[in-house]
Amino acid sequence: MTSTEPVAPSTTTTVIDDPWREPLQGTLPILEDGRPATFLAVNDDFAAVEVDTETGEVIRMVAQVDTAEDLENAECDACVDFVDGIWRLADGSAYLLSECCEPAAGSMSWMGPDDVMTPETQQEGGGVQAWAATPSPSSRVVAGASYGVSIDSPESGQVWSWFSADEFYGSTPPSWSRDLSMLWVIAGDREVDLLWTIDPASSTVSSAEISWLGDDQYLSGLGTQASGRLVTFRLTDDGDEDFGNDLARGIVFEPTGELVAEFDVESGSRMGGYDPSGRFLIYVDGIGTVRWQGVGQTGSLGDGYLFASW
Repeated sequence: MTSTEPVAPSTTTTVIDDPWREPLQGTLPILEDGRPATFLAVNDDFAAVEVDTETGEVIRMVAQVDTAEDLENAECDACVDFVDGIWRLADGSAYLLSECCEPAAGSMSWMGPDDVMTPETQQEGGGVQAWAATPSPSSRVVAGASYGVSIDSPESGQVWSWFSADEFYGSTPPSWSRDLSMLWVIAGDREVDLLWTIDPASSTVSSAEISWLGDDQYLSGLGTQASGRLVTFRLTDDGDEDFGNDLARGIVFEPTGELVAEFDVESGSRMGGYDPSGRFLIYVDGIGTVRWQGVGQTGSLGDGYLFASW
């Protein structure tokens, strides 16, 4: 079943000049095969690092607050503050850092490309209020999801937002259309996960049911291919507390929700997303290996990681 009626947002901030189209300041260095020359990752000690794509060598440490030892010795998960995700704008001019686990609605911090965050340099407040984010492929903003969807830039803060009048809980980060005219996000309510289609310029929202997601299944990530189709990872809960054993499949589907194809990924895989070209997918498998797929090729980029993005 598909809903195509516009949904009036309960809260929205829209700027007529479409600030989410702010042009990039340059481009990231790429390898001969088209992949970004470096990638970002969070290692198993909760340090965000930049890594050389060709060699797998860590180039620099970007951020580390609490460590794996701090988490192991903490009275509760929320009693520590550890890095769990990192992204950068498509021109590399700003980084976005996610820390877990409070506040519940998510809080991410902007960083300059040469900044380093430590307990001594960490600053409270500001940033993006979301628990999942995706940089625009061709402009200087990110889209974030939590109890709604927002678009943020490092200089202007939140430039657009939409919050549903009904219960809304983002299951994936938003994903951009190649022309930046649409956002898609998968979000659940009390009964079912829906694919939401959002036109920021008009604040028009529609939703469609997803037939290929079962009751014992959950999703990791969401990205848009160069073709315009959407990709996510579907994992099947095996009842074990170690989700690294959960069977995973790559899912390719139309922006209207129809399944197109499935592809192999390793058990427990967590999707990082596509590079700005929409051709190269990066993710971390259930045993901590960073992997990539694209243009008919696959490969591994390093071990001992929890998350990776281009």
